[in-house]
Amino acid sequence: MNRRNENPWARSGRRIATLAIVAVVTMLSACVSHIDQLREAERTFSRAAEMENRERYGEAQVARAVDSYTASYQVVARGLDRLIRERLSDLRADNLLCTAYTLQALSLWRIHDRDAAVRQARTGLATACVEGAPGAVRAVTPRDRALLVALPGLAAIDESNELLVRADHTAPAAARMTAYQRIRDNIDAAGRHLDDAERPLAADHPIRAYFGLSRMGAARIRTQAMQKLVFGPEVTAERDVEFKAAAEAARGTWEQYRRFIHCRAPAGEDPTRVKEGLDGWRRALGLSGESPDPRC
Repeated sequence: MNRRNENPWARSGRRIATLAIVAVVTMLSACVSHIDQLREAERTFSRAAEMENRERYGEAQVARAVDSYTASYQVVARGLDRLIRERLSDLRADNLLCTAYTLQALSLWRIHDRDAAVRQARTGLATACVEGAPGAVRAVTPRDRALLVALPGLAAIDESNELLVRADHTAPAAARMTAYQRIRDNIDAAGRHLDDAERPLAADHPIRAYFGLSRMGAARIRTQAMQKLVFGPEVTAERDVEFKAAAEAARGTWEQYRRFIHCRAPAGEDPTRVKEGLDGWRRALGLSGESPDPRC
């Protein structure tokens, strides 16, 4: 299968990197300051995310890649659980408690402990990530709060993809419709969470690019679910009203992401790579035709 046409939320492993044992020792060492422990957790999380991205989108498959980055996320989740319990007041005094909650919730999400991730996100939003929280000396980082608000939606998108993969297209019609409705409801709920997360953000905040990718992934899952479980692979927008609405929503999501990237791409970004990424998503969403460059 051509990787450009794969579901971006369902690609499997490619490459391996070694877990940094030094990071584990450093993060769990009681003699290191809470700030250093948090920064090391951030570095470990970033390395894990880089491994996961290579595993999903890289060119070569290597054994045990999933084990490596999963272990790194687990290290971060466990280390931050201890750090928050033991150094909560220090983190709060330095206005880092919201960041710690965010990083732990994201780590739990990436190891598929979605219930724990959502609970931690809600705890953070109700305590440390509230503007003007007790003990805070600076405003809450917009990125952290946006990620915590979005996290239940991101988890719902993952769950929808898993439901789609497991769904049996040969099952009785009632069972297929039940599976589709659950996927559809998850995707709709995810969109509301992402709307809430983006609402207070500046128009050019970089986290919007990530949320745009998440929205496109959700749109891809929904149209695939309609094809697999409801209408069959030959369905077209001309033949079914609901599929047409989903296709139009997918195009709107892609156009929104395209406008953001076109108008706010960092200086020095390779235009060819940007166009290739946009074209890949256009194909993945089943969109046809070319559109003029958006006006900024």
